[in-house]
Amino acid sequence: MAAKKKLTARGSTATKYDDYAQLYADRVITALQEGTAPWIRPWKPGVSPAHGEGMPYNAITGKGYSGANAMMLLMMQGANGYTDDRWLTFKQAADLGCHVRKGEKSTTCVKWVEAVEKDEEVDPAQKRRMIPILFSVFNGNQVEGMPAAPVRQLPKEAERHAQCDELLRDSGAIIRHDGGDRAFYSPHRDSIHLPLREAFKSTDNFYATALHELGHWTGHKSRLDRDLTGTFGSESYAKEELRAEIASMMIGERLGIGHDPGQHVAYIASWIKILKEHPREILLAAKDAEAIATHVGVAKYEHEPTKPLDKSAEIENPAALVVKQKSKSRGVELVI
Repeated sequence: MAAKKKLTARGSTATKYDDYAQLYADRVITALQEGTAPWIRPWKPGVSPAHGEGMPYNAITGKGYSGANAMMLLMMQGANGYTDDRWLTFKQAADLGCHVRKGEKSTTCVKWVEAVEKDEEVDPAQKRRMIPILFSVFNGNQVEGMPAAPVRQLPKEAERHAQCDELLRDSGAIIRHDGGDRAFYSPHRDSIHLPLREAFKSTDNFYATALHELGHWTGHKSRLDRDLTGTFGSESYAKEELRAEIASMMIGERLGIGHDPGQHVAYIASWIKILKEHPREILLAAKDAEAIATHVGVAKYEHEPTKPLDKSAEIENPAALVVKQKSKSRGVELVI
C-alpha cells in the first residue's frame, strides 16, 4: 500500500505570506525606531481618540479589525496622516455609493481560512489546515463621498472601572497587593502581585497595570500555554513582553482605560533584533495578543466604534464571507 502523501503549503501562498510578513516587520521596525509603534505610545483614559488615531474598524459593519490587521492599519493611519479610523474594500466603497480615488494605494491585510485537501492519497491528519488569504482595504480618506465619521462614545469613569473590576473578578486570577513597588505575574505560583491601589498615579493606571499582568497570566500552561520561562534580557522574555504590550493596548483602548507603555524602552532593541531575524514573529505576536484579549473576555465589555452603515454591504467583509474555491491542481477547498 502506498504511503499517504503529506499536505504541504502551496509555494505561491507561502511566498506571498512571507513577502507580507517581511513588509510588515520592516514597517514595525521603522515605527519602533521612530517611537511611533502603536503599543509604545500612551493612550489617555476616558478620551475618545482623535479621528485617525483610534483603533481601525470596518466602515460598513462597524466592527473593529483584530490582531495583525489592527496593528497594520493603525500604523498606516499614522504613517499617512489619515484622519479617519474607518477602512473598507473597493467593493464596499462602491456598494456605499462612493469610490476610491484614482491612484490611491491599498493596504494589505490577512485572513486565515481553512483549506480541506480533496486528494484521497493525502494523510487524513493533514487534510485540514489553515492558510493565509491576503485582501486589500482603503482608508476612508482615500474614498470620495464618504459620510462623516461618527464620534466614538466611551463609557463614563465609574462604568469603565466597574467593568474592569468585573473582568478581573470573572477571570478567576489570584491577585495579591503585596508587590511593594513592583507589578508582576509569578508563573510558579500562578498569581499576580501588585502594589497597593493608592500607590498608582490614577485608578485607570491601576487597572491598566493589572490587566497587563493578567495578559501574562493567560500564558500559563493551563490556559494559552506560552513560553514564560525567559528571564529579563532573554529573547523569550522580550517575545512575551511584546505580546503583553500589544494586548494591553488593545484591551485598554477597548475598555477606555488608556494605555501606559511603561518601561517599553528596555525592550525596543530586543524587539528590533527579533523582527530582523524572524519577520513572522510580529504576526504571531499580534495573533497571540488578540488571543489574550479574547481569553480574558474583553468582548463582553468593549464598545464598538459605530453601528453598521449598511448591513447589505457586509458581503465584502472577509469576516462574514463564505466562499468555496477549488484548486485545479490539488483539489483544495477553501472555506472562508
